Amino acid sequence: MDIEFSKGMVLEYWRVEKICESLLTALPASEFKQQAAQLRYSVRQVERMLAPLALEVVDYTHQRYEPNLPVQVINNEEVAGERDLVVTQTIEPTIVQRGEVVHLGRVIVAERD
Repeated sequence: MDIEFSKGMVLEYWRVEKICESLLTALPASEFKQQAAQLRYSVRQVERMLAPLALEVVDYTHQRYEPNLPVQVINNEEVAGERDLVVTQTIEPTIVQRGEVVHLGRVIVAERD
């Protein structure tokens, strides 16, 4: 399978998963448990189908930002010169295939509180 197609599928899958996770929080408690279980099941199924491609999705949200992370900081000008940074939001995850970065993630960073 073409790597560009595979990366595109993985990115869209990740986006849909994040949207569904955020929508779950708006559900009444009586529906949350069932829908969360269904989402977890669907995520496992997609991960099982992607396993032969050896693609790993890496989301750095809430992790300490280090200059060697395989990401593009989209608010770099806002935090230039800051030393203690954390990734506050992942816009696109990093995608790794067999230990090689095939897609740089895109993140927003901020000074650690």
